Amino acid sequence: QLAEVTLPEGLVSLGTSAFKYCSSIETVVVPEGVTMLPYGLFQFCTSLREVEIMGDLANSSEKTVIGSVAFGGCTALEKITFHCECIDTKKVNSGAFNNAADAVEIHYPAQYPEWAEVKPMDVGGKQYIYVADAPDPMPGDINLDGIITSADISSLFAFIMNEGSVSAYGLANADINGDGVINTTDVSLLAQIVFGM
Repeated sequence: QLAEVTLPEGLVSLGTSAFKYCSSIETVVVPEGVTMLPYGLFQFCTSLREVEIMGDLANSSEKTVIGSVAFGGCTALEKITFHCECIDTKKVNSGAFNNAADAVEIHYPAQYPEWAEVKPMDVGGKQYIYVADAPDPMPGDINLDGIITSADISSLFAFIMNEGSVSAYGLANADINGDGVINTTDVSLLAQIVFGM
């Protein structure tokens, strides 16, 4: 009886009803290569509490990225964590959460606030709780893409010149010299980091 399942890297698809009736599973990590959760994937996994989805469901070429009753009957479900942009509501089957728990937290990357606006998991009459997960601090990563590049310099400079906006999390990474002020000195220091000057 498996309680925790971490699917292997390199996996790109999951079969219909692959975990149906696996009542002992409590947590599952779905790897990056999987961009669609098919019909009945976790149906009646009555102990399933947490699912972490590493794949980019938002940019999947699939017509439906969360199939009918994919989480149907998951009465213990508490949390689903996504690591992608907001999913189009039209790609989530209206019956994806039939008879699932009512108080599920949908966690998403804070740099994609549209999750809380679109609420793509609120299908079939469900109304879930949307929680923005703050990215790990990375001084210099202004656009929150996980790498520090010239794009971060451009974003910071545009913000300072009042020609662009930066999220609160991006601003937390913008004070390069730690003096409590975000200005052109931070842009210069960021350029030194990016270009190795």
